[in-house]
Amino acid sequence: MNTDLLYEQILLLPEDMQEQVANFVGSLIEKAEKEKSANNNKERAHGFFKGMIHMASDFDGPLEDFKDYM
Repeated sequence: MNTDLLYEQILLLPEDMQEQVANFVGSLIEKAEKEKSANNNKERAHGFFKGMIHMASDFDGPLEDFKDYM
């Protein structure tokens, strides 16, 4: 979108209509923020990653790199 052209078009409007445009843009921003927060607040389903993550049986075992220090 060409924001310069949009700005020029808004400047051509009478002042009362420019205020309407500002109010409309403000309402669009509020709507976008509400949608964003609604998407962030969705609960995740339990067990969504079940079977996708595996941990080695020796996960907490000593590392070969530190053998000299033990």
